[in-house]
Amino acid sequence: MVKMGQTKVVTHSSLKIVNPKEGRPNEGDIRFNIEFSALAHMADFNQQTNTLQEMKIELQNFIEKTVKASRVTDKEGLCII
Repeated sequence: MVKMGQTKVVTHSSLKIVNPKEGRPNEGDIRFNIEFSALAHMADFNQQTNTLQEMKIELQNFIEKTVKASRVTDKEGLCII
């Protein structure tokens, strides 16, 4: 749990082992999924987005692009041989 002022964020991570893509058999993959609590609709976040679903997709895409662009993960290291 992360707490900043009155804001609290609870995180959870999980792992799922899947087969690699056919065109890249030696590369693993990392994906992100975001879920909001029932109280998230009360926040002031949706000034630029119409729905929580849109905000969820925008945040997921932003995190995926940021992590992939930073190259902090070794895709070959994620692959189980």
